[in-house]
Amino acid sequence: MTIDHCHDIEELKACIDAGFTSVMYDVEDLEYEEALKRAAQFTRWAHEAGAIVESSFTTIGREHGHGADDRVETTTDPEKAARFVSQTGIDIFAPAVGNLHGCKNSTMPLNWDVVETIGKTVDVPLALHGGSGITIPDVSRAAKHGFRKLNLYTRLHHEYNLAVKAHIAANPGASWPDWTAAGKAAVVGTVEKYIVELGLQNAACDL
Repeated sequence: MTIDHCHDIEELKACIDAGFTSVMYDVEDLEYEEALKRAAQFTRWAHEAGAIVESSFTTIGREHGHGADDRVETTTDPEKAARFVSQTGIDIFAPAVGNLHGCKNSTMPLNWDVVETIGKTVDVPLALHGGSGITIPDVSRAAKHGFRKLNLYTRLHHEYNLAVKAHIAANPGASWPDWTAAGKAAVVGTVEKYIVELGLQNAACDL
């Protein structure tokens, strides 16, 4: 199990104690040096507890929030990224490379110069947040530069809702187990599409 974008160390520790094996410690709101220090301290604790840690120190914005100005265009500095990863000991790094959270359409262009440079300077797997706004060909291209984790919450949530609404409209007498089954099927179908189009069939293994 994993937890995403958590700022509270005590909450993260509680999750790990409860059985979570992967957590994301979000230190985007802290000054760089403080973010580095706290991420290093927490990562040492998490590793001793048997969990892996993902982290990010650069704000990954949102396409739609409180208004049009909610977009955050900052990209991660590759040199700071390399130092952050090296000195914290994190297992997965989530940079800002033009990606934004909350995108329903795959239209978000990435900053390929930053993608390629971070891929060369950082020696741990990279996470691509805001994956719902990125085309599958661009996801595949990013994978060639070290991106190994793709976050698709917005797309999966959107497909789930569409399927549930369509099922209710077509079957007004159906009960909630039928609605959720339709939503789950839509999520599975979407994930299968990504697996096939990214060429990842049979890529999973038991650890």
